[in-house]
Amino acid sequence: MKRIFCIIPARSGSKRIKNKNVLKFYRIPLIGRTIKTAKKTKIFEKIIVSSDSRKIIDVGRKYGAVSYGLREKKYSGDKVTINQSLLREILKHNLDDIDIFCCIYPATPLLNSNMLINAYKKFIKGNYDSLISVTKYDYPIFRALKVVNKNVNFIWKKFEKKMTQDLEETLHDCGYFYFFKTKNFIKNKKIITKNTGFYEIPRNFAIDIDDEMDLKIAKKLFKK
Repeated sequence: MKRIFCIIPARSGSKRIKNKNVLKFYRIPLIGRTIKTAKKTKIFEKIIVSSDSRKIIDVGRKYGAVSYGLREKKYSGDKVTINQSLLREILKHNLDDIDIFCCIYPATPLLNSNMLINAYKKFIKGNYDSLISVTKYDYPIFRALKVVNKNVNFIWKKFEKKMTQDLEETLHDCGYFYFFKTKNFIKNKKIITKNTGFYEIPRNFAIDIDDEMDLKIAKKLFKK
């Protein structure tokens, strides 16, 4: 049987929402909700919280996660990529013998266990190296504008006369979770490869909580 671990990367120092990862969301810290969701799937042998904050680690342990100690500051800055952070966690703690990892971001209160279960099934069935969570762009990116000398111009002029309904739908990483095979990840040092699948999150569930407005929207959607 394949061994699968979950890693929740949760650094301190969030700038727009202070202490975001341990912020109470309907009485439960955001990271606590994520751990509860991960546990409910019954997929993961172990759920690991990776953080540079003792407080975040303590909250994670309270909700059933484990930790291998504080993450070094050089792996906790806002310019450290998720690939660097995950690679450090796996190699430093000799976890390269684990078959599969799932990285779940901590501030994902609209994520539910069925999404993770179905994504995992698709990951296994498709024999992907990795699988990421995505959602649709609200508006066609091909009609995006850029500022040039205080004026706006189309980035792609060939789409200027196209109707929005005639343009291809596009997706983006919604920053919820990634499944990946450990050996492939260590070899490529990145999650997204030529053999990466996707699991689409409906737009009304895909809220990236970056500021207070996002938090208010997430609370309203969660309540519904």
